[in-house]
Amino acid sequence: MSLPPQLAPFFGPLQLLGYLACGISFAAFFTASHRRFLMVGATSAMIWALHYHLLGERVAAALSAISGGRNTIAARVHRLPRNLRIALTVFVCGFVTSLALFAGSGPLAALPAFASCLTTMASFWLVGRAFRRVYLVSDSCWLLFGVLAGSTAGWIAAMISLCLNLWTMRRHHRLNQRLNQPAARAPQVALPLPAPAAR
Repeated sequence: MSLPPQLAPFFGPLQLLGYLACGISFAAFFTASHRRFLMVGATSAMIWALHYHLLGERVAAALSAISGGRNTIAARVHRLPRNLRIALTVFVCGFVTSLALFAGSGPLAALPAFASCLTTMASFWLVGRAFRRVYLVSDSCWLLFGVLAGSTAGWIAAMISLCLNLWTMRRHHRLNQRLNQPAARAPQVALPLPAPAAR
């Protein structure tokens, strides 16, 4: 049984692979262990890498694979000395830029490369609202890339991540307003931060 022509672009084998990666990415938010969160994120990153590789987007595939390793070390990178952190940031961003220049599939490769550099700097240096704002820009880049590259699952995942990030920022802001009222005495609660899995 074949799909109607209108639905075929959304449910082809490559898109289903992307939907699988998308589902695993967001499943990470329901894990209680930080280590398990990183492992789930790394798994989704490798599936995203396969998805983009099969679409012919070699740079996006490589960046998705790199993001798994980057997200794994990001949990401990803030404990490193400043000079080492600077060197690590420059190395990762330089590698990503070189990959986009020499192995890119055209000008379109600049979008995931730029998004990857942004998330690298945010993961290694920023926390809180500044971290979230940078991820909003990164999600926007991946959203545009997914549309232009023909990855339905890619732009849907980026859109969901973008909306979750905005929702969390707004919820966090409202909670802080309530906690800062004179009658409030409860400690401030840190909310989980949604971010494009495996970016």
